[in-house]
Parts: sequence; structure tokens; C-alpha cells
Amino acid sequence: MVDTQILIVLMTRAISLILGSAIVVIAYRGYMRNKSLSMRYLSLALIFITLGTFVEGILFEIGGLGLNETHAIESFVNVIGFILMVFSLRVR
Repeated sequence: MVDTQILIVLMTRAISLILGSAIVVIAYRGYMRNKSLSMRYLSLALIFITLGTFVEGILFEIGGLGLNETHAIESFVNVIGFILMVFSLRVR
């Protein structure tokens, strides 16, 4: 039987992936409509942030990495996403 806590974590990760993907699609459509460089970087930033959360779960559950390693990888990917997000706000 699946532990309730693991089920909750898997469900929240799936919801995060779905919502993050929807936001990425909206940002990408904004880029395609306006050819705005800042929207392109925002789309990339959101991809990194969304995938960071998802990849952490895969690496921990399937990849067999420890909790500290997966958190470190997720944090690194999120930092890249936030750098791109800041860059998207600065690009004209």
C-alpha cells in the first residue's frame, strides 16, 4: 500500500508540473505573438523552475539519489531559472 505522505508528494508534484507547463505555454505564446525577447527568457526561466521540481522527484524516487543530492540539484536548476527570470526583467 502506498504511504499517504508519498501519495501527497506525488500529487503535488504532478499538479506543479501541470500548472508550470500551462504557465510556460502562456509565456511562450506571448513571446510568439509579440516577439518579445523578455518573454522568451521568462519562458525559459519557468521551464527550469518547473522541471527543477519535477526532476528532483524523479531523481529521488527512481534515480536512487539521496535527499541532500536531489535538493542540491533542484536548487541549482531553480537558481538558473531565477537568473533567467531576472534577466527577462532587464532585457529590452
